[in-house]
Amino acid sequence: MSSSSVRIESRNLDRFDIPDFVFESAPAGIIIMTIDGQIIALNPAGEKLFGYESQELSGKHISFLIPDHAVLKAQEFKRNRPARSARHVVGKSRELTGRNKGDCEFPLHMSIGEFTVRNQSLLMGICHDTTEGYRAIERIRFLSSYDALTGCANRTYLHAHIARSLKELTATGRQLVAVLIYLEGMKEVNVAIGHSIGDKVLCELADRLKRHAHGGDIVARISGAEFVYLSVHPTNNLRPKVLARQLAKRLAEPVLLNGAEFHVKANIGLSVQGCASLNRTPTPDEIISDATVAMFQSSGNEGSAQVFHPTMRETLQREQSLLENLRKAVQDGSFELHYQVQVSLTTERITGMEALLRWHDGDNGMISPDVFIPLAERSGLMRMINDWVLHRACADNKALIDAGVLDVPVAVNISASSFMRENFADIVIGAIKNASIPPNRLELEVTETVAFDDLAKARNHISTLQGRGVLVSIDDFGIGYSSPRTLLELSFNKLKIDRGFIAEVINDAKHQAIVKGYLLLANSMNIPVVAEGVEDQAQLEYLRSQGCDYGQGYLFSKPLPLDRLIRLVLSRKAVAPTLDPAAAA
Repeated sequence: MSSSSVRIESRNLDRFDIPDFVFESAPAGIIIMTIDGQIIALNPAGEKLFGYESQELSGKHISFLIPDHAVLKAQEFKRNRPARSARHVVGKSRELTGRNKGDCEFPLHMSIGEFTVRNQSLLMGICHDTTEGYRAIERIRFLSSYDALTGCANRTYLHAHIARSLKELTATGRQLVAVLIYLEGMKEVNVAIGHSIGDKVLCELADRLKRHAHGGDIVARISGAEFVYLSVHPTNNLRPKVLARQLAKRLAEPVLLNGAEFHVKANIGLSVQGCASLNRTPTPDEIISDATVAMFQSSGNEGSAQVFHPTMRETLQREQSLLENLRKAVQDGSFELHYQVQVSLTTERITGMEALLRWHDGDNGMISPDVFIPLAERSGLMRMINDWVLHRACADNKALIDAGVLDVPVAVNISASSFMRENFADIVIGAIKNASIPPNRLELEVTETVAFDDLAKARNHISTLQGRGVLVSIDDFGIGYSSPRTLLELSFNKLKIDRGFIAEVINDAKHQAIVKGYLLLANSMNIPVVAEGVEDQAQLEYLRSQGCDYGQGYLFSKPLPLDRLIRLVLSRKAVAPTLDPAAAA
């Protein structure tokens, strides 16, 4: 019986010993073909799979549907007959490539079985389109190496790539540069506008990094807002920092989304490995850790980055030890406040005082606020510290008032993290009530930067507090990015000119012009002015001649603990520029 004599008319399958309902209703595609691979019939599922009707394919070779000639072709059948009677393909499953009527190829799984009709061997192929399965496998492979949100490499892929690159350094004379990038501000974006928008901002920033990647560079996301840009290039000491500046510049541009601008600051650290520096091969974790340490040592400004050096780790370890002590100090309340008086430049009397935080660490002695305040901000301790300062300053002022020693406002510096709390006004009012002082005996000092982090919230807090009688002043005026706008947008009871302008006001005409301009601006808006950092008689006389209202600085008194402040006030009810510093001793 020749292959051409085998026919299926109206899908009469009885002659093939195949129940008609099985052939017609099978969910898989079924192809019946001769032992040579000539197609006899397709079931409905097969017609749908390949896009042909059964009659269109009758007599055509299976390679018409499966262009994978190396795997399944007529010669393969013929070559193996009669010795193995095509049993080399029978009972086997194959992953092939199918081609439909639209000439589109797709992944195809085929299982082949043999059956006999009137002593004629035939083959039956059971076919499945494995596109979805293939996509699932590819998705699994992708997720095993890449971040699902940004499409960047993940930590697993990064580690493997670093390990491979390190092995090649000695042979190639190149260097590996790992740039760790922490996107500061993403947490605030997510909190303010939601994670869905925050994710879009993050993806845009990740895309900027990927667009910069070339020549084998890769970008990996290793945590929420933390990325590593990995590059291997010929040794050049200038290259790493140039690369860091380029990346920082890309990330510094605002992200425009739904008509809004989002700004995120990139904190960057570098780890550089060259063949000459490999006394031993570091692990990928060590390289990333080194870059992280360098990031913490960077100044924090966009475009500023440092290359890791072993001494940095020692510095970080000391900082971590200091942080642990700071946490204990917060829990124990083992800080103290020093007070620096503010003086009327016309009456030379004390009109206010500023509370300044001091910390004496048992292990390291007196720690400068310039050291522990930024540490507290980074570690999330500043809110608790600010709350402690508020309550302690109010309590100390209550003691001064009740003792008849001094009855003036006490000024407290407020951090951004504290000021932006939704219940900030309630916390302040609570501290006032707890100490039982009049609201106008507390003054809050905020900087321009703090005020403009969230203008609407700042306006609401200031309005609420001033409505309750609390004084609010703007601190370090002149060093922000939009000083005049600050006074237009927000209401302040007092303006404090930054000490940097006062220090050179006698010797520098530009500083004089700036100070004079600020004084005129404040006077036109009926805002009293405090000049910070007044240290000598010449500065005092100049400020007085320009109509400055108040002064604060070492000319009047250095910051003093409460007991020494009391002694100073009692010995000098009127504080004059000629005050003998020994009186405060």
